[in-house]
Amino acid sequence: MSILSEIYKYNRFAHEDVPVFEGKLFYEGDRRRPYLVRFVMLLFLSTVIASYGVVNDSAATVIGAMIIAPLMTPIMATAAAMVMGNMPRVPGHWHWWLPASLWSSSCLGSLARSTLWLSLPPRIPISPAAFRRGRRTW
Repeated sequence: MSILSEIYKYNRFAHEDVPVFEGKLFYEGDRRRPYLVRFVMLLFLSTVIASYGVVNDSAATVIGAMIIAPLMTPIMATAAAMVMGNMPRVPGHWHWWLPASLWSSSCLGSLARSTLWLSLPPRIPISPAAFRRGRRTW
């Protein structure tokens, strides 16, 4: 028996596995608040670490921040909900305008901040890595 046939034979996804799978990806009810607290804290810490890595021109630190960031679970949960046809679990399904408006306002705010930042003369020393990432490219 070849390795591929063994993988196919023993790694099947049965109907009995669906509740376990959903329990690992979807945090609902009493489990939601602790998950969101942990998610926000890890996201904040990974942002701080990534900022430190950019300021100090350390690619390894930025990569470490990417590893700490807890973004894979929401991406997998959204994909699983879409594949299973469980659209109420897809984020933003009922109120699609809220995520869209938050996204667009954050994009416009980032654009305004970066335009302001680039138009002012630097008052503090900027690391070469941050300067390279922040200069105009057009």
